[in-house]
Amino acid sequence: INVPAGMEVDMITQVLEVTLRGPTALIDVITENDITVTVDFASAQVGTATMRATITINGPYGDVGTVGTYVVSATLLDPAAG
Repeated sequence: INVPAGMEVDMITQVLEVTLRGPTALIDVITENDITVTVDFASAQVGTATMRATITINGPYGDVGTVGTYVVSATLLDPAAG
């Protein structure tokens, strides 16, 4: 989210392992489609950087949370710079 105007993001990280904590009955039914990874690029500048990722569990899984801190790598490009 919040990619600066005129910039493009090329994600380097393609897979992120997420550790969940909660009732086994809920964790057993969560799929990758229930997990959203969000990265805020508001303060990013052109170049490659490691950014903090926010993990959200979508759906009726209020008793499930994540364990740990998550980061991803991405390159912010300015296509106009050629």
